[in-house]
Amino acid sequence: MTQPILLLIAYHFPPENAIGGKRPYHFFRFLPEFGCRCHVITAADQGVLQHPDIEDIPDPFSLLNRRSIGWQFERAIRRFLFPAVQGIRWSWSAYRAAERFIKAHPDSQITVLSTYPPLGAHLAGWLTARNLKVKWIADYRDPMPHRFKEGHFSGLTRAAYARLERLFMARADQIIANTDTLQAQFKTELPAKADRIHLIWNGFDPCEKIDPLPIPERPYKLYCHTGALYLGRNISRLLESIQRLIRTGQPASSSLRLRFVGEAQPDCLPSEDFVRGAQKEGWLELIPQQVSQQEATGMAQTSDGLILIQPQSSVQIPGKLFEYLQIGRPILAFVPRNSVIENLLQNTEVAFRCVYTDSSNEEFDRIVADFLSLDSEPRPAGSWFDATFDARSRTRTLSHLIDSNSRQSAV
Repeated sequence: MTQPILLLIAYHFPPENAIGGKRPYHFFRFLPEFGCRCHVITAADQGVLQHPDIEDIPDPFSLLNRRSIGWQFERAIRRFLFPAVQGIRWSWSAYRAAERFIKAHPDSQITVLSTYPPLGAHLAGWLTARNLKVKWIADYRDPMPHRFKEGHFSGLTRAAYARLERLFMARADQIIANTDTLQAQFKTELPAKADRIHLIWNGFDPCEKIDPLPIPERPYKLYCHTGALYLGRNISRLLESIQRLIRTGQPASSSLRLRFVGEAQPDCLPSEDFVRGAQKEGWLELIPQQVSQQEATGMAQTSDGLILIQPQSSVQIPGKLFEYLQIGRPILAFVPRNSVIENLLQNTEVAFRCVYTDSSNEEFDRIVADFLSLDSEPRPAGSWFDATFDARSRTRTLSHLIDSNSRQSAV
């Protein structure tokens, strides 16, 4: 039997600085240890150092030929039906690349895995599975937006996402969720496929561990959030709480600073007057552009505490949480009550506090004040964290699914 091949369709991939590229990169990195070749199709430019098993396919939308009918068509879809979605036309280019690869390896046992988001990756996976009759694993790094508790989506957009999810799941041979809560939802909704719905958490690369760094001398405590603010990740309640605490003198505005690093959609921020006032008082710092991964990680490593914003979903774990837990300094999480994030944090040894979307202002302020009183000494996340979220062990789980697909194809 020939070596199994995973054809991995991942819109985001290194060297692009996007958190969504880490999970597929971990699969690519560790699958050869389990006897499986991995060939990647991605929109991320690989530059001059092309790897023979990484095929970069440019996204036509990013080429900025704005006069073309195709560009205008995708722009209309992104504006009216799937706001800000990526990879609509790219999905066809990725499918054609997958078709070429599969036809060039007629005697190989090939499994396709597409990893969502963005939507274009699953569209390409679905096209490949439907047209070329290959086994397909649909990997959900995040739930689709119609499952979010918050987020500014029209009824038409939510219905369209729900319809696509049903279409994908009906065709997929295996389905992967990235949290146990999302896996349970999928199994409840798809009882006939329950044995083909699997859990592979996001996690960390054990070869690239992120340690805390010494905190520089400064006259204030620094609390940092790294990553974009979008799709309901609204920080207004947190900032308003900090302002109320400062107004009562606990703490003084000169004794702390909140730093948010990354692009922010306007509806994720309080009013412009609020932001200007907080910046003038010196306790709020916004760095509204994407910085390098190394720079963002360095900011987190030298912070007194770390901030996680996830009010829009109780089943989603952003990748930055695994970086935060490796650093080990206190974490303040703004989440729904009884979320998967809170459950995960409770199983680690890192100090944390959760403020909830349904909290009164009094409860919110009390928990934030308690968090601000924590010392900045880092704590290791613990053996459970290391064993559960290590990228090598997670890739071993994927290799078992690929082997299962290969055996079914050989029958």
